[in-house]
Amino acid sequence: MSKDSARQYLPRGEYKLSRLSLRGILRLLCYRLRGVRPVRVGACLQCGACCRNLHLFHRGRWLETPGQFQRMVKDCPGYERFEIIEAPGPLLLFRCRSLSEDNICLDYDNRPPACLEYPSLHMFLRHGIVHANCGYTFKLVKDFSAALKQAGKDKS
Repeated sequence: MSKDSARQYLPRGEYKLSRLSLRGILRLLCYRLRGVRPVRVGACLQCGACCRNLHLFHRGRWLETPGQFQRMVKDCPGYERFEIIEAPGPLLLFRCRSLSEDNICLDYDNRPPACLEYPSLHMFLRHGIVHANCGYTFKLVKDFSAALKQAGKDKS
């Protein structure tokens, strides 16, 4: 399936196919077929897990090499707060240097988008999980636009 043909099945405005793995695209298509969509719910419990173990993406790509990270920092200096801790698989794993020992962000007012949006839909679709102690989760809810279309079909 091409990216253009896949776009018609994915929720508009909530995705960038280039940020998704094949698993993420398939997950979205399955949700679409079931008439549901993932919605982030919950609140931050200040566990710090998201600051200690996270993947980053830049220019539509998940970071896989230190060179990609260096380019990201050059383009977006706010990301210099992150450091590479390991590369357990194809993606680099980062931690934030702005996290205090009591799980408080020392530069909260200047957090980059990766922090503001955590956990993002893209991250959830790529991995399918949120850190175990995180107060956020994703809930599958009935897609209102799909329900509306079905109601229109039922009337005719």
